[in-house]
Amino acid sequence: MIEPIRGIGTSTAIDLFMLMCFGGHERTIAELTTLAATSGLTPHATTPVADGRTALEFRVAGVDQ
Repeated sequence: MIEPIRGIGTSTAIDLFMLMCFGGHERTIAELTTLAATSGLTPHATTPVADGRTALEFRVAGVDQ
């Protein structure tokens, strides 16, 4: 996934926009990892990309790849 990460190059304006339009908010890497774990995913890699976004790679837990 590619997401703006709270505390890493994001602004309050983006957080307010997401709250108003989608009822959501920015999350930290730890919060995204916890959320992914509820679907059986584990973190594999994170890579900063353009415009304050971070690419997060998750894999299916317990599956060797």
